[in-house]
Amino acid sequence: PVLDGSEATQATRNGEAGEANKGIPIIALPAYAMAGDKEKFLEAGMDGYVAKPVELEAMEAELTRVMDKASK
Repeated sequence: PVLDGSEATQATRNGEAGEANKGIPIIALPAYAMAGDKEKFLEAGMDGYVAKPVELEAMEAELTRVMDKASK
């Protein structure tokens, strides 16, 4: 890959994936979660965060939270 997740998110938010996609919901799914990662990803413009290994309940809750926020 040419961009990491934070760079891809910033490019999307800047319209590089098309103007219609600037506000698309983005959820971080880091393979190796470390202290401070959640804040770093949210500051990069991501809408949510779920650390791996993903628990179904956590993913479902985060998807619901992010999509509810996006629909407002």
